[in-house]
Order: sequence, then structure tokens, then C-alpha cells
Amino acid sequence: MQPEGNAVATAVRFIKLINRDSQLAKEWIEMGASEGFLSLREHIDNVRQRLTAMSCDHVHNANKLMAVSLKDRIHTELEEIQGKTDKLIDRGYIQDRIDPAQLCVSPSDFGFYNAVRSPDGVRFIDFEFAGWDDPAKTVVDFILQPRVSVISRRSPLSIAWRPEQLHSIKSCCKHLGPIVRLKWTCTILSVLNRERLNQLTTIAPEESQNTLIQVRLERASNYLSRMRDLNW
Repeated sequence: MQPEGNAVATAVRFIKLINRDSQLAKEWIEMGASEGFLSLREHIDNVRQRLTAMSCDHVHNANKLMAVSLKDRIHTELEEIQGKTDKLIDRGYIQDRIDPAQLCVSPSDFGFYNAVRSPDGVRFIDFEFAGWDDPAKTVVDFILQPRVSVISRRSPLSIAWRPEQLHSIKSCCKHLGPIVRLKWTCTILSVLNRERLNQLTTIAPEESQNTLIQVRLERASNYLSRMRDLNW
């Protein structure tokens, strides 16, 4: 479903509701959310692992130049982000790790692609990856998730937490957002991982695989440009 104003407001209320009673949540929820890393450097390492798993060897010659160019672009941006992040951490301007006490309950990959419209309004579904997570990751995922992105200069979920939390969450979003943007780009480009491509296409003919790769390359390029100048 495509988000509207009321749907976005429902998403904010949903996040507030599942985090209303942290003590109760701790009694029932033990696991961390999928890729719920506590460290900026862990998020960077995750992107690097995704990038390392990619190859252009199986890409048709007509698309190979674009595939190589996108891989190089992600690698260059990741190196720039890591260099900047390492300097800020080493000089004490930002913290690498979030305090576990600041974690929130998160559906993990929260967004409107995991929602349905019912007679009673929007209902969110699919919580198999849910658990404890960095609230900043929940905030940036909501706007950066590529399948149904919430087009905005700033994530509406920024207002879902208590006022005393906002400063630290927004500060973390500023540094985490560019990393997560690259992570989602790598997710779109998972077809450059031969094993993942085979999983996606199963017994599809080579022509179908080439078409899928081309579609994903174009989608990744558009996504990178569209999500470049967000103001966290």
C-alpha cells in the first residue's frame, strides 16, 4: 500500500504503542531485531560484507558496465563514510555503540510494504524479524525502505519517542542514515550475488535473469540518487 497522511500518523502511533511499557516488553521480548546492531561500525561492516558477496561475472555484457559502476560507487561512498565515522568516534564527537538501555521494540524492517488497509484503518503485519533495536535504525528504515518509501526530508517517526530521547536519536540518525541507505542499495543489488539470484529466479531462463538484473540495476541507481540529500 502507498502511505497517506493518516497512514503515516497510524505508523507513529503504532511505534509509540509497542514502546509504551518498556518493563512489560522486557518480560516478553528477549531477542534482538534482525540486524539490530548496537554499533555504527557493525552497520558499516554489514554493508561491506554485502558488497563483498557481489560479483559482476554473471552479468550480461550489456549491463556489466552499469553493475561495475554501481559497485564502485557504493564502495567509494562506504569508504568515505567509514573514514568520517572513525574520525568522529576516535575524537569523541560521537559514540560508536548505543546504550542497551536506549533500545526500543521494533518490527525491524518497518514500513508500509508490511501493511494492509482494512475497514478499521491500516494494520501492520509480518513481525518475524522483530525485537530490540536502535530507535535511530527504526527511524531511518521507515523512510529509506525502498519498496514503499515515505518521501520526506525527515522521517515522520522522529516524533514517536519521548522528548528527552529526540536529541540523541536525531544525532544518531545523521550518522546512521547514510550507512543504511547503502545497505538498502545492496539489498536491491542482491542479484549481483549469484547464489541469491538463483534463489530469486529458481528455474527461470537466463533471459529472465538478465532482465531482473537490469531492472534491479536501474532501481538501485534511481534509489541512490533519490535518497542522497536527506536531512536527518
